[in-house]
Amino acid sequence: MLFFKEKALLDTLYKIRSVTSRKNLQELLFDDLRLEEEAIMQLDWNVIQSLVPLYHSTTLNTLLRWRDAK
Repeated sequence: MLFFKEKALLDTLYKIRSVTSRKNLQELLFDDLRLEEEAIMQLDWNVIQSLVPLYHSTTLNTLLRWRDAK
């Protein structure tokens, strides 16, 4: 199965360096990128969790921390 939405989100966030706080990540997702929280929460987080380590990205690790805090 292909996971276009999950990979697209990770690829986009990977290009944005050094987002280290959940607050800044939330502002990035919802204010700058204008994504809907409901749409993000509906993504397959098992896929996201398995892909994040492959990127070696602080921003993506922050994404996982943000999700865990929800």
